[in-house]
Amino acid sequence: MGKKRSSSTRRQRRRKKRRNSNTYLKNILVLLLIIVLILLFAVFFKNFSFKNPITMIKNEFQEKYPKNIYYEDMKKLMEELDQYYTNKIITEKYSDPFEDLKEYYLAKSENIDSNDEFGELLFSFLRSLKDNNSFLLSEGFLNQFEILTKDAKVLNDLLKQSNYLKDEDHLLNDGLELSNPLKNIAYIKIPSFDEELRIQDGEKIRSFLENQWDIPYIIIDIRGNQGYSVDYFIENLVFPLSSEVHYMDGEYLVRDENSEKYYSAFSNYLNIDPIHYDTKEIVKKYHLNKSRVKDYSYYRKFSLRSEPAKNLRFHGKIYLLQDEETSFAGDLFSQFCNRTGFATTCGSYTQGYGMDLLPGFYQLPHTKYTIAYSIRSGLNEDGSFNAEKGTFPEIQLNEQDSLLQLIDMLR
Repeated sequence: MGKKRSSSTRRQRRRKKRRNSNTYLKNILVLLLIIVLILLFAVFFKNFSFKNPITMIKNEFQEKYPKNIYYEDMKKLMEELDQYYTNKIITEKYSDPFEDLKEYYLAKSENIDSNDEFGELLFSFLRSLKDNNSFLLSEGFLNQFEILTKDAKVLNDLLKQSNYLKDEDHLLNDGLELSNPLKNIAYIKIPSFDEELRIQDGEKIRSFLENQWDIPYIIIDIRGNQGYSVDYFIENLVFPLSSEVHYMDGEYLVRDENSEKYYSAFSNYLNIDPIHYDTKEIVKKYHLNKSRVKDYSYYRKFSLRSEPAKNLRFHGKIYLLQDEETSFAGDLFSQFCNRTGFATTCGSYTQGYGMDLLPGFYQLPHTKYTIAYSIRSGLNEDGSFNAEKGTFPEIQLNEQDSLLQLIDMLR
């Protein structure tokens, strides 16, 4: 009996031991399962728990735009100017070293928070270049360039997509003045060769001239004129007052042909030779220092031509009054008068930029602001750079009272 009980007890102990072992294994498995579930949940939580709508939109924006779009746009602009900008010599003559300006404005762009604030920073930077052919397109300039480049679809489309600063001060050329200060003088004052007003101003000018054919002198006053329309002065001034064909040619230097990718034949009377000429010819022709043209890849030739008026009735003398604020198409008109003899230029040296023709355009990739900047260096008749020196007057007058001096000369 004692042996039987002993044997039974041993069996019970073994069963109990197996149960304990099974329980232990189950606990281990449960613990492992819990650990696996915790790890899976952690991965799930990490990948998906923050993907609420606001975070998803924010992440999408960050993927679409760099961390600081304003810094990136400013950096892109600096790279563009490094490659194509032609008037660094003017910047460094009248402002700070170009590299210092770059460093300063790049640093400033890192702290910009809005498009409007960035637009103001761009405006300030471009003003600091001291180059009047480099500026941020405002509403007024945008309208004018869209009209001037209407036949250049790629450029025109780019301009239409532009962001721009509001230009509340933009006024059309309502300062056109037509009068007779003396019986023997007709006076035409044109504040701007504005393409938007080319046709309606032309009608007023031609109507005025109908009563001036017997006048011996006409003064055309373009002091302060900074418009861009070549067609304005050709059609409204040269055509009605010419008895012969007037033709002028010119040259300009270019750093890189890609800078002219948005070039537009913005005048019906301007022809640009497509050939790229070696800059060695310019050095030889004008006896320039080779270092002066070392940054330019080639130069181009262009011409400007006008036809004579039918039944011309004016046979007097024309005087063009200019000043140091006369630029762009106004300066080109001064060059035209000096080179063709259409009118006698009077006053002071102009600001220049007429021989550079239109500026180049660059649209910033993120903010869509469009920058106009100098991509050509036009040359004066003596080989000097037009944007640096301006255009000379054949008769120099004191700038403060140049109109009175001229009127006294013609009394």
